[in-house]
Amino acid sequence: MPRKLKIGAVPYLNVKPITYGLERLGNKVELLFEVPSRLPHLLEKGVVDVALVPTVECFRRKGLRIFPGVSISSKGPVESVRLFLRRDYIDDVRSVALDESSRTSVALTRIILKERYGLCPRYFSWQGGTSMEEPQADAFLLIGDSAMRAGSGLPSLDLGTEWDELTGLPFVYAVWASTSAEVLNEAVPLLQDAKECGLEHLDAIAIRESGRLGLEPGLCIRYLTQCIRYELDEEEINGMRRFYDYALKMGLVPDGIGFELHYGENIRESALKKANRS
Repeated sequence: MPRKLKIGAVPYLNVKPITYGLERLGNKVELLFEVPSRLPHLLEKGVVDVALVPTVECFRRKGLRIFPGVSISSKGPVESVRLFLRRDYIDDVRSVALDESSRTSVALTRIILKERYGLCPRYFSWQGGTSMEEPQADAFLLIGDSAMRAGSGLPSLDLGTEWDELTGLPFVYAVWASTSAEVLNEAVPLLQDAKECGLEHLDAIAIRESGRLGLEPGLCIRYLTQCIRYELDEEEINGMRRFYDYALKMGLVPDGIGFELHYGENIRESALKKANRS
């Protein structure tokens, strides 16, 4: 029996359209769900062959190959990456609790507060959506399903909106990546087909996940169709480059790594023709 391809992903609603098709490939694929911050480690240790890697980790780790064509991204409101405020004015924020389960969102928070508002508050980590209590801070970051379910009544910054207003570009939260070109060539057709399958079944995904999350189906379908994007083409790649520039400027990533796109033998023309290879 052929070896199953081990694929690591996150359990959030925004990822379901690109994993829905993979769930149907039990004879070919073994899916492992973890928080975003854990997936790069599992990939490097060989626990998984391919993983949905937080974008910022692609700037920090040599040897990661990114598949162009699929991402978790947004342009404008994202709704699932939010900084909640306990102060009436953003200028009064002096401390921020960061949900460390998403290192990309942590870096994005720091960039937005510095570049948009000129703020350098004190940052500390907390357990985010797994915590029963809100942290004692002027602001706190929530990501994923927890951010969508949050009913604190506090004002918040939607970090997708903030990035769009800062740059005019999409923000890419995560990408499919592997340390092996051979493995990625094997995975590419499955990842492409899975995205196409998911996009054809968004209504079914929204209904299924709304029950799990306790959210209205209409909210879930609007989120999946209007907030989250699943391409990794020229515009998204330019957004990644801008993110890297800001992160490098602020010392959040090392110099000299950047990121590497994988143009392998199994990538379809549709994924190639829009991507910027410069």
